[in-house]
Amino acid sequence: MRAYAPRIPKARYLPAGYPIRAPFAALLRDPPALAARIDEERAALGIGADDDVVMLMMGGLAMNGKLMASDAAALALGLRGRDRKVHVLAMCSGNAALQKQIEDVAAQHGSDRVQIHAVGRKDAASMAALMCTSRALITKPGGGTTNEALAVDLPMLLRRPKEERAKGPLGFLKLRPSYELAWERANRAYLEALPQSAIDPRRAEAPIAQDVDEGNLVSLVSDVLDRPRPHLDDVPARGFAAHARAIVRAMLEKRPAGPDGPLPVALDVVEEEPAQAAAGADDDAPRAS
Repeated sequence: MRAYAPRIPKARYLPAGYPIRAPFAALLRDPPALAARIDEERAALGIGADDDVVMLMMGGLAMNGKLMASDAAALALGLRGRDRKVHVLAMCSGNAALQKQIEDVAAQHGSDRVQIHAVGRKDAASMAALMCTSRALITKPGGGTTNEALAVDLPMLLRRPKEERAKGPLGFLKLRPSYELAWERANRAYLEALPQSAIDPRRAEAPIAQDVDEGNLVSLVSDVLDRPRPHLDDVPARGFAAHARAIVRAMLEKRPAGPDGPLPVALDVVEEEPAQAAAGADDDAPRAS
């Protein structure tokens, strides 16, 4: 794509989400294999049958090390009073420096009530198992992360970029927004637009996505752990398709006008019942309650 960048006007780029990874979806469609992989991952991390699991993940390269370390420390201190033991899985990918940071946090703040794990790189199947066994995911709205969490109905606590102080060219301090990729902004908008009617109010289910910051991190995680896991029967198949359709329509409408005026936009979509397999989910797949 970069090779064509000079020839494509920036105004004609519009980001869209992308589907979950094939090995992730394949494991969800094989309930016995998924159950076995869940047992394997829990045993490797020492997670008991009644323990709660919170996943902390800030992108495939785990570049937000300082934020992940501070969140892990806050959870280690703030969740100690819960009845159930909590395991915080800090997904470090291949970032050795971050893994060392998290290990230091675990040594300093971990306890017999809240255990911090510095988890290295995991393949797609292992991520499916870990997401299924987790009760909450603290993350940024990345492309793959968002759709894979939706596929297993995993509540997401979304970290918003905050303003940071940085030195300008003349040494003066100025505020600049933290970096958030275009597709992350699109995914955030998509999650905010999800119909809440998909969540059963009679079960007081946890929201599928909500914003979080350092001020309300512990309270929101506690609230999600106290509530049933949501079941989004109509998401992401139809919802994601509708979002993709809106993005494509907006992209077409941004085309430059031709010699005879604006180019017409024709985008007809046949409404069909969404296939769970196409969304990467399966009704029979075991999920954490």
